[in-house]
Amino acid sequence: MDQEPNLRDLTRDVALQLASTQEMPFAGTWEAFKIRGKWFALMGYYNGKRILNVKVDPFEGEMLRQQYPGITPGYHMNKRHWITITEGEGVPDALVKELVQDSYRLVAPAQAPT
Repeated sequence: MDQEPNLRDLTRDVALQLASTQEMPFAGTWEAFKIRGKWFALMGYYNGKRILNVKVDPFEGEMLRQQYPGITPGYHMNKRHWITITEGEGVPDALVKELVQDSYRLVAPAQAPT
């Protein structure tokens, strides 16, 4: 029987395609994905559960927090611009992937015109 993807696998599938850098900040307890020196996804543990922090549009973040109990204000981040997704709390896999991509788009600087 195939095992369902976990939050780490879902995040890494998307983030590693986008990131310019992957690091393990905070004494190696978190996994962070960066583009041009800025974080767009951070994974770690809180209260024994894996969590993922991603940047969001403030309005969208508020809507997501109301809709999904597994989405809360960003843990140790700006509560208006970041959300935390808790593994196993009912956030659909497709939404997790979409939120990682959206976070990347919000953090990555706009391309200079050619």
